[in-house]
Amino acid sequence: SKPTDIDTIQAPGPYYYELKGSTGFFGDNLSTLLVINDLNDTIFNYTGIDTKNDAWSFQVDIYNDTPGNTFLLGSSAIASSVFLSVSPTDSKNNLSWEEHVPWTNTDYIIYRQNASMLWDSIGTSTTQTYSDEGLDNGTEYCYYIESIGSYSGGGLIDPIINLSQERCATPVDNVPPCSPILDVTTGCFSVNFLNWDPFPNQDCLNDVAFYSIFYTPVLNGTFTNIATINNGDTTFNHTGLQSSVAGCYYITATDSVGNESLADDTVCVDNCPLFELPNVFTPNADNINDLFIPIPDSPRFIESIDLKIYNRWGQIVFETTDPFINWDGKHQDSDAILSDGVYHYTCRVNEIYLSGIIPRTITGFVHILDSKSFSE
Repeated sequence: SKPTDIDTIQAPGPYYYELKGSTGFFGDNLSTLLVINDLNDTIFNYTGIDTKNDAWSFQVDIYNDTPGNTFLLGSSAIASSVFLSVSPTDSKNNLSWEEHVPWTNTDYIIYRQNASMLWDSIGTSTTQTYSDEGLDNGTEYCYYIESIGSYSGGGLIDPIINLSQERCATPVDNVPPCSPILDVTTGCFSVNFLNWDPFPNQDCLNDVAFYSIFYTPVLNGTFTNIATINNGDTTFNHTGLQSSVAGCYYITATDSVGNESLADDTVCVDNCPLFELPNVFTPNADNINDLFIPIPDSPRFIESIDLKIYNRWGQIVFETTDPFINWDGKHQDSDAILSDGVYHYTCRVNEIYLSGIIPRTITGFVHILDSKSFSE
């Protein structure tokens, strides 16, 4: 606006404007762009600058230019252009803009170029953001923003209208599918059963191409991809786990353009070790119950044992680290069948768990019956 309150006694004129400009929002490096000697000329089109990649800020100084007495009368506040940014995503463009001005902008009008290369108003906003939704991925869309504002005092231009630079962007599917919710159960016999919910909430897009299942047999181990499951299947049986069913799993979903969901749902299962011993066996060579062995279905998920069997005088008659034991009732030193009777044992059982080997000690008695000789 043209100045209206100049003290013509102190500053008799003539006068001139000095228009200064700088990249950025705050006028950190203002330089003179133009000198205008007509106070009525308050419109200037400044061309040949890069407004696509930078915001610009401006300031107007007014000078008294009396011969021999040139001095600054006053300066406007620094005001910037409206600078538009566009972030493309799946089927929409997210617009945001910024400006730093001494007045208050209350409304913004969003314009988009149509197929006829004309500009249509597609919406308004009272904030500095807008989402243009329902777009076609792979198609370019161009925008600019019109800001509308004013000073709180009177006597100035009202409304104050400014336009941003034009900015174009192309929507692209960069949104991954939702992370499936995984559940894992184990039957304790060489197989784990996995199933998952592919759509944990109603906002999940149904564009999954395949699922990837990752597994580690130990806690805090390195995951490896063990299976790829086509969309439509929501179950997987992890078989062949003979030595241990313990492990941790996570699953990701990948869409048709390669966006992969986050791996934020790790599920672990542990072993169910089993080691039980009978209290009697009959080493009489009739091929029925001739060996002292664990009760079926044990041993299960046992790394090793430390078994010691004692006679009634506390002497060790047999010891082994083999979880299957296979003791035929013979004294380990003399290879003679032991006499019928009750024998005491202690056994440290090293059980395999997700966190590692955990020892457990069991004690008990075993009866030898129907042996054919007497020897201790």
